[in-house]
Amino acid sequence: MPCTTRLLLPLTAWLLLSACATTSPQPLPFDLVDKSNIAHRGLFKQADSSIEVRIADKVYTGFYVISSSTARSTDFGFGMGFGGYGRYGYGGYGAYPIERWTVISNNNGRAHMQNAEGDRLNCEFLFEGRRLVGECRSPQGAIYQMVANQSVSNPPPAPSPTKN
Repeated sequence: MPCTTRLLLPLTAWLLLSACATTSPQPLPFDLVDKSNIAHRGLFKQADSSIEVRIADKVYTGFYVISSSTARSTDFGFGMGFGGYGRYGYGGYGAYPIERWTVISNNNGRAHMQNAEGDRLNCEFLFEGRRLVGECRSPQGAIYQMVANQSVSNPPPAPSPTKN
């Protein structure tokens, strides 16, 4: 079997399997709770980083941003290089730099929403998996507690009644 065919077969299989395994993330429902303890339902749409909530017959829509950054580090490995051009020529002994990139994601984010009349909400939140806590504020001074608790693990079983 030619070398290119031996390389293309595993690559093609990997691409097909990864395409089948890719699914769109499910939206995350949340509540905004006002000072009267009334919950207003909202939805985080992870597929396009959009957010929406309905408060008193007004629909607020917008976007959210999760903070992330990248870091680069360089290590040096020692040994003999095969099949490549190294520090001391083709296939020689020596130190070879190894560059690594790391994506660092934090668990905090911000959201901005606006309704058709131009009223705005700005939110800050922390999340872990499908759980989220935070706060939204309007320029007029309204404050809402943001809560989502869609744990992917099964809840603990209910306690069984005890007989005395």
